[in-house]
Amino acid sequence: MLSALRESGFDGSLQEFDWTGGETPLEAFCDRPRQAAEARRLAQAIARRAKARAGDEFLITGHSAGAAIAVRALEQLPNGVEVDEVVPLAPALSPDYRSSARSTE
Repeated sequence: MLSALRESGFDGSLQEFDWTGGETPLEAFCDRPRQAAEARRLAQAIARRAKARAGDEFLITGHSAGAAIAVRALEQLPNGVEVDEVVPLAPALSPDYRSSARSTE
């Protein structure tokens, strides 16, 4: 995915987040405790990066189960930490998925 973003002309900073921990994607997808832990870890990484690069545009993308991890991480961001765009690619989320995070509206 990173190569495709570069080839498309994206010239921003890219950082990969591997949440599978060496498991196959299907094994990791079925490992609910791993998903929860990795979503927390990703939320922490996003918060650190947002603080270190305040003012930079921030886009999050994820494919399949990675998109689900990204959504769960975004739900856990601390107040004041925001991203500009989220691009889920074939997200492995139920069409009926509803966030358990509190609404800011």
